[in-house]
Amino acid sequence: MNYKMERIADNVVVMTTDSGNTIKIVFAKEDNPDIENIVTDNLMMSYEKRIKDNIS
Repeated sequence: MNYKMERIADNVVVMTTDSGNTIKIVFAKEDNPDIENIVTDNLMMSYEKRIKDNIS
């Protein structure tokens, strides 16, 4: 699965998958950007796995 990730505000990330699904993640303003990246990557890996499991 391919996706595009775009930060639209200091604490908001919008992810769009190649199939057109959109995910908006809003982090607390005091969150650490490095932690945000880890959380976002983990969410996408989990999301991708669930989609693949449902297709099989």
